[in-house]
Amino acid sequence: MTTGARRAEILGLTWSDVDLKKGIINIRHGLYVTKEQGLFFKEPKNKTSQRAVTYSI
Repeated sequence: MTTGARRAEILGLTWSDVDLKKGIINIRHGLYVTKEQGLFFKEPKNKTSQRAVTYSI
């Protein structure tokens, strides 16, 4: 995908973040991994990182 999204943001997508009819992906959190916590979702540091990205199939 050429959305400009980071790897963690793409891995953190859920179906509720994707609107197939409108062609929009909402980036709201990322999926991260640490030894202590394992896999977990985390919101971006800045609210401006939460964004909608348009795409075409």
